[in-house]
Amino acid sequence: MSRYEELAEVAKGAEQKLSDRNKRVLKFVAQFLNKFSSYCGIPSDRLKLLPWVEEEQVFQARTDELIGLPQAIHFDEKNDEWGIGVCIILTSSNSFPRRAVTSGLFVKEDDYHYSIRMGALDFKQIDLNVQPQCEDYFESIFKQLKEAFEKPRRNTNGKYGFRIET
Repeated sequence: MSRYEELAEVAKGAEQKLSDRNKRVLKFVAQFLNKFSSYCGIPSDRLKLLPWVEEEQVFQARTDELIGLPQAIHFDEKNDEWGIGVCIILTSSNSFPRRAVTSGLFVKEDDYHYSIRMGALDFKQIDLNVQPQCEDYFESIFKQLKEAFEKPRRNTNGKYGFRIET
């Protein structure tokens, strides 16, 4: 095998490892959101995924269209983490004013171990197969959500806290 062929094989292997890692994280985020929604009883049409808008430094959709997980999630190379905006809509679609809460959800992956951060919580390693661990984390998010409405801070940008929409 020539050096060129060896280099091509290494590049192909590295690309496959990155692709596999991205797939694992997408699967983890989908499972996390499903379990969190189930824990809180959030109807499926009341949870909206939002992409990161770099120019505005905020998670938000440019239109009312629904965005899937692969389209909404982004990878931040600098911090070696994936991020996605999560909007929980608390009113029916024909209600005015709309009430919702938005936050960033961030995931780090290291050798099949996942750490997650939502709202103002710090990163926490979580195994979605350990029910008590999931429920403790989901409850801490729920408490933050509740507090966001009870003690609103309008200056929260929604990346590292909860942004209230009313």
